[in-house]
Amino acid sequence: MAGWMLEAGYGQLKQEFGSLDAVFALQGESITQDACSEVIRVAIGGVRYYVKRYHSAGVGLRRYLPRPRVRAEWQNLRHFSHWGVPVPALVAYGLERRRGAFVRGAMITQELVGAENLWMLDHLGDPRLQDRHWVDRVSRQLAVATMAMHLHHFAHNDLKWRNLLVNAAGDLFFIDCPTGSFWWGPS
Repeated sequence: MAGWMLEAGYGQLKQEFGSLDAVFALQGESITQDACSEVIRVAIGGVRYYVKRYHSAGVGLRRYLPRPRVRAEWQNLRHFSHWGVPVPALVAYGLERRRGAFVRGAMITQELVGAENLWMLDHLGDPRLQDRHWVDRVSRQLAVATMAMHLHHFAHNDLKWRNLLVNAAGDLFFIDCPTGSFWWGPS
C-alpha cells in the first residue's frame, strides 16, 4: 500500500513529485545522508526543493510502528504551521508499506530563499550573531514558537541550531522534527 499527497497549488509538479516512484527516481544535489534517509536538493522551474527520502525505518520492529519517522516529520511540520510556527512550505509527502511493514517514504519542502541554519551562521562567523538586536529578535521568535508548541503539549525533542533557519530579514523557521511528540502528563 502506498499513500502519496501532492499539496494543492503544486499540480504543475505532478511529473516530478506526483508519486513515490517519481520522487525516488529524482536526481539532485546530495545534502545529507544516513543509514535510513537522504536529503537531496532539486531545482524545477527556477525554484529549489528539498527532498527527504527514507529507505528504511530502522531495524527490528521499527518497520511496523504505526508512525515512522517520515510520517512524524510531515505531521509535525503540519502541526507547526497550524499553530503559527514558521516552517518551509510542505509540497508533497507519503509512504509505502508492504504487509504492514514500512518500505519507503518521502517528504518534499520548498526552499526558503536566502535562509541558512544557525549552526552554519556560527560556523562561518556571521557578524549578525554579534548584533545584540538581531540575536534578541531571533531569540524572541524562538521563545514564541516553542511556547506555542508547549501550549499544545508538544516537545520538539531535537531543538538545535542546525534545525533553525533564519532568512535575510531575520525571520526564524523550524525544520527537521521527526522525534517531536505530544506529552499527556502534567503541564
